[in-house]
Amino acid sequence: MSMKLALNRAEMARESMIQATEWLDARGVHYRHLPPSQLKIGPINYWPSTGSITVDNETGKRPYLGLQGLELVLLELQGRYPVRRSA
Repeated sequence: MSMKLALNRAEMARESMIQATEWLDARGVHYRHLPPSQLKIGPINYWPSTGSITVDNETGKRPYLGLQGLELVLLELQGRYPVRRSA
C-alpha cells in the first residue's frame, strides 16, 4: 500500500469518526470511543469507517450500514437499553 493511500484511509477514518460523534452528540446519545475506530452505545457496536453495526449477544453484523442504519438500531433498541442521555 502506498503512503498516500494509507494517509487517505486514515484521514477518511478520522472524518467518519468525527461525523459519527457529532451526529450522536446532536441527538444526545451517550457513547464511548474504543480506540482506534469503534463507538460503543450501550450494547451497540459501531465502526464509523466501515459503517458496520453489531449488537452484543447477537451473531453477526446487522444488515444496515452507516448512520442511517445506526439510527434504525437505536430506535429498535431504545426501549430495551438505556442508550440515550437523560435530560
